[in-house]
Formats: sequence, C-alpha cells, structure tokens
Amino acid sequence: MDYLEIFRPWLSDDLMLVSLPYLIFIALGTWLISLYLQSVNIIDYCWPLMLGAAVLIYAERTGLSNPVNQVLLGMTVVWASLMSWFMVKRGRNRPEDKRYREYRQQHGRYFPFKSLYLIFLPQAFLVWALSTLFAVALSASSNSAGSNGVHWSLVHSIAVALFFCGLTFKAVADNQLHRFNQQVVQDHRVLNTGLWKYSRHPNYFGEFCVWWAWLVFAIPAGEPVILLIPVLIIWILTKMSFVKLMERDIRNRRSGYLSYMATTSRFIPWLPKESVGAEF
Repeated sequence: MDYLEIFRPWLSDDLMLVSLPYLIFIALGTWLISLYLQSVNIIDYCWPLMLGAAVLIYAERTGLSNPVNQVLLGMTVVWASLMSWFMVKRGRNRPEDKRYREYRQQHGRYFPFKSLYLIFLPQAFLVWALSTLFAVALSASSNSAGSNGVHWSLVHSIAVALFFCGLTFKAVADNQLHRFNQQVVQDHRVLNTGLWKYSRHPNYFGEFCVWWAWLVFAIPAGEPVILLIPVLIIWILTKMSFVKLMERDIRNRRSGYLSYMATTSRFIPWLPKESVGAEF
C-alpha cells in the first residue's frame, strides 16, 4: 500500500502547504508581542484565530460556492471568535498562567527567547496538523458541481447539531467557572454545581464534542486520515492542557477537591457517585 495516497487529496494542490507559512508568521508575531507584554498568555488567545486563519485560506483556495464549505467556514469562524473572546475575558488583569510561570523558572532568563520554539512554533505546527480535517472536507466538496463532489447530506445536518450542542455546553461551563472564580473568597471552596456537578472538566468535554462534530462533518469526504484528529484532540485535552498538573494544584489549594474527585466523573458528564452540595 502506498501510504502517501491518503495524503494526496489535499497535498496534490499544495493546499495545506499554503497555510503553513502564514501560521508560522502569526506565531512569530504573537511571540514578539509576548516579549513586549512579558507574558506568554497571549498564545491562548491566538491559537483559535490561527486555526480560523488556516480554514479561511483553505476556503479561499477551494471556493465557497458549495453550502458544505460555507457552513464549515461559518462554524469555524463562530468557534474561533467565541474561544478567543472568552480567553481574553478570562485573562484580563490576571497574572501569567501558572504553567508558563513554571516554564520561566525552569529555563531562567533565557525563557522569553526559548518560548519561541518551546511554545509558539509548536502551537503553529499543532494547529497546522489539526487543520488537516478542514483541508480534507473543503477540498472534497469544492467540485460539488461535478459527479465526484460532496453535497449536503443528513450527516452534515447531524454534525451541525452536534457542533452547536458542544459549543453551548462549553460556553455554559466556561461561564460558570468564570463567575465562580470571580466570586470565590474562601480558598477551600470547590465548584461542584451546574455542569461541574457532573464532570470535573465539562468545558473540555464540550470542546471535544465540537471536534467530533467537525469529524462527522468531514466523513462524506471519505478520507480515513481524518480519524487521527480525535486521537490528537484527546491527547491535547489530557496532556497538553496539563489536566493532571491543574488538578494537583487545585487539590493542594482546596481541601474539598479530593472529595470532589472521588465523586465526580473526570471527563464525560455523569451522575455523581453521591449527593454533592454547593460546598464541601
């Protein structure tokens, strides 16, 4: 089997290769801004916009005459705008994220320069890898006027419904967390109400549903390589998001978190093992 064949549909016209220089340029610009701000937090605001930029490039190259392409681009723009807006809202007047502060301590005074290849460029290449899904879906439907093009189907409708369910779930969870962080005074309190009663990371679950929706949306393209994207997303949400580090930090600061972990599903929302009140 020629394994290059599975990559040929979007590499044949250099579709993905066109976006890579733009993503690297955005990463470099974001890195320079981070040097001025003396904070790496800006990468969290920009990475959704980087993916949006890649999809815009693919859409411009493949055309928007097909409703499939129009809807996929619209979903991406809505997601990227909402994600970036919330990141900015959450990060206002907050110090640099604890993860990045630990990186600074590990790498000393050279961290501002090392952050280019430790954080910013890896993000660009990660976004580029994730954008494979969109390159496949957009290129497959770009010739819809012909017999080989992908036309709107029930699968696309199901994907759109799943997308908005996941996006709503994530938005509600993020806002519940934001309100809790603004109001909490006692350090031992734990957010265990709302969606957080059923999952310790409902915002990540909502984000995962969004990416599954995009996967379903791309299924009519018939390219098996898109199945790699959910695996990559699981890795990002469980490893790159530093879930273990984050939970360890909260556990050390809030005495009730151990009990919360024992009764609440880590990822997929589920009924708690026992009744959970507003406070431990």
